[in-house]
Amino acid sequence: MDLKLWVDERLRQQTRKELAVGNELRELPVVLRASSGAQRDALYSAVTIQLGGVDHVFSLVLDITEWKQAEEARTKSQKQLQQILTRPDCMLWRARVTETDGQYRWEFEIPPSGLQKRIFGDEAGVVHEGVSGIKARSLYGDFIVPEQAEMDARGLGALRSGAPGYDQAFRLIKGSQTFWLHERVSITSVQSGQWDLVGITIDLTAQHEAEEARKASEAQLQEELQRSSRLDSVGILAGGIAHDFNNILTAIMGNLTLALLDAEALPKTESYCARPRERPCGRATSRSNC
Repeated sequence: MDLKLWVDERLRQQTRKELAVGNELRELPVVLRASSGAQRDALYSAVTIQLGGVDHVFSLVLDITEWKQAEEARTKSQKQLQQILTRPDCMLWRARVTETDGQYRWEFEIPPSGLQKRIFGDEAGVVHEGVSGIKARSLYGDFIVPEQAEMDARGLGALRSGAPGYDQAFRLIKGSQTFWLHERVSITSVQSGQWDLVGITIDLTAQHEAEEARKASEAQLQEELQRSSRLDSVGILAGGIAHDFNNILTAIMGNLTLALLDAEALPKTESYCARPRERPCGRATSRSNC
């Protein structure tokens, strides 16, 4: 009887032939159709037994749909983890945090990665145990971290409040080099007073430097525009002054011309009026028109 469970009819026919020849099948990967119509991944086992001269097939179907989905998710997660570890700007770290009487013990594991080598060198695992409180956390204890106090308070607050995680941005100063870092931390509660943390740290130094260069370029451009605007204003002012000066000179030249007309009978007067008209006033007029 065909219950229409098989999605692949050719595989069904092949399975029947193999049972007829070998009488047994073990954990054959198949895809079956559930009563709801959904397709399910399964392992199919069957054996043929003869009872009263009649062959009977006894089948066992193991639904592995959830297991297969979990395996695919695990494989995908491993690929993503490998991508993170091979990037030069990323670092992964894991920590087990245990709290006893207000004291926190942090045990760190830092798998080798591009950023891990740039910050820590060859050091691939660290265990830190502090005196009290969140200051037991010292993953970056060998370096200068100006935001360390804020980071300590943020981590402690997340642990105490039961938060699933937290994000933080900070600077790490190693000698003459400054790293601009962003860190995302996820928190899993293991039991009372004990947590597992996973952190992904990304180096944003290149982006920060590019942003600072962009801001400096914009500031320089703005300064140039303001300087050009000031020069334009001076030019407009100078043009206005020259125009007014030219108007005054025009009036002076006109008056001198009229004086010359009235002084034709007096040679000395004509000479006195002609000299300023032709020389100083003429030169002033030509300069104001430049």
